[in-house]
Amino acid sequence: MQRGQSGKARRARQVGRSTCLGCFAGRRVGRQRKGIGVAQYLTVHGKQEIDVHLEAIYSSAERTYRWIRQYSGSPMELFRAFKFDPVGVHPFAGHALNVIEQVNQTATYLVALEAARLLFDLHPEEPGYVIAPGAYMSHPLDIMSITEGQVGAETFAAVDPRNNNKLKKDLMKLATRAERNRYVFFSSPLHPETKRRIELEVNGVQVWSVATSLSVR
Repeated sequence: MQRGQSGKARRARQVGRSTCLGCFAGRRVGRQRKGIGVAQYLTVHGKQEIDVHLEAIYSSAERTYRWIRQYSGSPMELFRAFKFDPVGVHPFAGHALNVIEQVNQTATYLVALEAARLLFDLHPEEPGYVIAPGAYMSHPLDIMSITEGQVGAETFAAVDPRNNNKLKKDLMKLATRAERNRYVFFSSPLHPETKRRIELEVNGVQVWSVATSLSVR
């Protein structure tokens, strides 16, 4: 975190340290190696902690946005930098990575965090959730309740939730799970509002579209 940070940014760092697992680049975040990348996870105990993590994501996006605005190379050089050069910022940990990966991880974590916010409304008795989008080797689902067997969910972001059969695959995966409450949450510009999508549900798995700062214009 740079000097001169705002009070909100300082609070984000402090609460992030108290609510996440493990330690990574100055921010407490669980991690596990997956190929050459790092699969990261965190635990949230309420909506305030979700807001803190969202603030960290927005701050990372702002840093990359400032770099893009100052860029003076050619269009193809810019595209190359987006794809290959570590000019972006990890949404939580703050280390450098390419912009394409930052965009993908930003979309992934946004939908997972907003889904967790909704779950606190749907299950007010639940004390918290472990959020691990894509961390399949460390956690079987993208979101799991701290109370074992209570809530399990898969999350994803896509232009269309049916692209690459992602929704179908997640529904099939959750059909075999034993959690009492099972969900698929997705973020899509085709469905920008937070709404239950009963027409997409099968096998007792609820499907929700979730509004995020990327899906809503």
